[in-house]
Amino acid sequence: MVEAGSSAAAAFARVDVSPRPAAPPAAAPAISSPAPADSVALEKWNAELADALSKWLASRGGDADSALAEALLAPLLAADGSTREEIAERFETALGDAARLRPDDPDIAWLEAMRCPPASKNCDRASGLQRLMHLDPGNAAVWLEAAERALQDDYMAAFDEYLHLAAQSSDYHSRYGKGTELLAGILGSAPLPARSPQIDQALRKMAGLGPGPVLSDADLAIVLATIHDHSILDLPALGPMYRGCRLPLPASRRRDCTGAAVRMAEGDTLLAQLFGISKMVTLSAGTPANRHWRERLRQAQWMSSARTPRPVRAGPDYVRDLWQLGEVPALQTWLKANNHAMPPGWLPDDPRERDRITLGPSG
Repeated sequence: MVEAGSSAAAAFARVDVSPRPAAPPAAAPAISSPAPADSVALEKWNAELADALSKWLASRGGDADSALAEALLAPLLAADGSTREEIAERFETALGDAARLRPDDPDIAWLEAMRCPPASKNCDRASGLQRLMHLDPGNAAVWLEAAERALQDDYMAAFDEYLHLAAQSSDYHSRYGKGTELLAGILGSAPLPARSPQIDQALRKMAGLGPGPVLSDADLAIVLATIHDHSILDLPALGPMYRGCRLPLPASRRRDCTGAAVRMAEGDTLLAQLFGISKMVTLSAGTPANRHWRERLRQAQWMSSARTPRPVRAGPDYVRDLWQLGEVPALQTWLKANNHAMPPGWLPDDPRERDRITLGPSG
């Protein structure tokens, strides 16, 4: 494990920490082509859910758990007539409260670092990332996010320091899906209105899950969390691997780009693995290791193609596997259970990607 040095924290304090806008929580997505009767019934049920959750939140205390619950439940309260801006402000204020009440919680720090909008007056994305440097110093994803923010500010000395810390890290963990898991846990403790089987099927469809039996309350919590949470916002920036590690590179940065890419190639999401493996195909060109990385790229690209088009998820059990096993093992388990195996000699359709796998990087 690496330690967050004072020089890294000091450098970060001088970096513009708004590399990309963080989207506010969205209202519930519409069901694709619902029958009019189903749409009316779902709208009525969503209003009942928002009312029940509002009353439940009002009855809770003012601790960090309550603040986090209010933040993550904000999108589900859209049916109470709140505007998008009001929902966003509710989310930011509650997230800021949770961070102040429990500053040493790495999950809350991650949510604040990734989901708090740059211009927010109610939460602080810079503070979230700075706390992560001390709470999760062995996580390459933390340092690559800091490197991206330095890169955006063209502060290359800080970029190189953060890249080095990423390369020296023990793992790469983006907490992808953690917000959804936390929201499901909150919903599992909250009162949920009674519903019809038609509502269950409509909610499954909104969540991108396949049809199935009537949902238990525990499964309903997972389905609602999958619909309303936005874990894509939790993924750290991937820019350092592309913009900061373009060839040619000085020897020291090349070593650190290699170390960081290897951490990403072992990461907890398929996207991180694809980025890390692809960069290693480039960085290992002309070495015996290149064949290994090209085969890894072939396997990762097949897995990516095999999970689309959606839905690949049979139901809430897949989401549980994603939380407990990680995205890649969960997907591997699903593919095996559904008799999906990579055909011998499989190659992607794109000619450039085929060449990268069969011939290696050009130029």
